[in-house]
Amino acid sequence: MDNEYIVFVPPTSKNIPFRITLAGITYENPTYSITRNNMDIFTAEYVISGKGYIETDGKKYIANAGDTYILSHKTHLHYYADKANPWRKIWFNASGTFPSEAARNYLPDKEVVFKNINTLDYFERILKICENKTLCGDEISKFCSAVYIEMLGQIAIELNPNDNINEEALTLKNYIDMHIEEKISIKTLSELIFRSESQTIRIFKQNYKKTPYEYILNGKINRAKILLSNTNISVKETAYRLSFTDEHYFSGIFKEKTGLSPTHFRKNPI
Repeated sequence: MDNEYIVFVPPTSKNIPFRITLAGITYENPTYSITRNNMDIFTAEYVISGKGYIETDGKKYIANAGDTYILSHKTHLHYYADKANPWRKIWFNASGTFPSEAARNYLPDKEVVFKNINTLDYFERILKICENKTLCGDEISKFCSAVYIEMLGQIAIELNPNDNINEEALTLKNYIDMHIEEKISIKTLSELIFRSESQTIRIFKQNYKKTPYEYILNGKINRAKILLSNTNISVKETAYRLSFTDEHYFSGIFKEKTGLSPTHFRKNPI
């Protein structure tokens, strides 16, 4: 048996924010070792059996069977199989910063290995999409990105089950997520849980490590990225749809958060 099964994805347009390049399965191989230095490669993997090690940012992690791990782009890292019990794993690689940004939005900052979270179904679905010879590279990347976001959501749910989150904070978050394109005021949120505005802000920040305003703004910017990358609606219409005061204010906030104007981002999504 070969040590790896690899599917190469056809080239993807640069205007696709999530560009999957490879997917596959690594079989038991005690000499398996990968080193990357600041490369534009994002990697997500699920360990089916055995175990291995990841070294990044001066830390060493162990990934056992049943664990999922995510390696952001532009990092120095070394990951390798345990010699006595080498891993079998299923994985995919992608380029661009969007995969890493999405992971940071859904998952705890700088977490690498997510213990005992079964994501095998998501990886199998991504691999199957990559194997589909009737799809072009753009289609494969778009379909895979949807599965990837679904997987991040599942990991986030398992890391933070609702019964560990303050019920009032969860009510606030659910409302924001459902109304992200609307204008959401602290007054509206405070009325939702019958608290003062200062109490509302404190409750949300204690549970989600950011203020409601920060969470709302990040959500709007992420929604703007999707609209700019996948639709033809104008910057003005995007600003209006996301309930910004005007397109100039929206453009300023967008550039502050991403480093690019909306027009530049649309031409060169990251």
